[in-house]
Amino acid sequence: MKREWEEALEAAWTVQEEGHNARSRAQHICHAELTDEILRELETDGLIAFDEESILLTKKGRQEARRIVRRHRLAEVLVKYALNVNTEEAEKLGCEMEHYLIPEVEESICILLGHPTHCPHGLLIPPGECCRQSKNVVSQTVVNLLKLKSGDKGKIAYIKPKSHSRLHRLSSFGVNPGSVIEVHQTYPALLIRFENTELAMDKEIAEDIFVWRM
Repeated sequence: MKREWEEALEAAWTVQEEGHNARSRAQHICHAELTDEILRELETDGLIAFDEESILLTKKGRQEARRIVRRHRLAEVLVKYALNVNTEEAEKLGCEMEHYLIPEVEESICILLGHPTHCPHGLLIPPGECCRQSKNVVSQTVVNLLKLKSGDKGKIAYIKPKSHSRLHRLSSFGVNPGSVIEVHQTYPALLIRFENTELAMDKEIAEDIFVWRM
């Protein structure tokens, strides 16, 4: 889903959480420009209904917005309390992280944090399936890509690049969170396979990538 769509759905969720559906308020708190074009796209996809004054989430839109808000608020709790980041920075980082957390990582964060119910701003974190099942063990292990051996497979959990240019470069190759990769060889160069593609990778870049073992 487009980042602009996610930001718009999150804003619509937040204003409805406040007890209304004012479009002007949604625009004020949205981290992306809430243009008519974006709103029409969301409406066409069955996610919202809107007019000049208001935005209303459909059932489908609420389901999507709920997932986005959950990721954002879990990320805020993680960086605020587990990483000791101040609230303002936690909000910024949470806003970035919500777009990249895949379900497995989201669940693991929730379990590791003890299924938090509220974000640092006191807002409710929509519960996930792991909360309803009271899971208390992370089922998989996240490891650095360099830990995988030839023939091993993994799903990319997150990328921690040392620069934005490196992140964009990886993304241009199709290396993104959620991608399933297989290590073809580790020496003399690291060679990975994914989606019918083979990619040789420097070890200094590979060390930026963390995967779920499969």
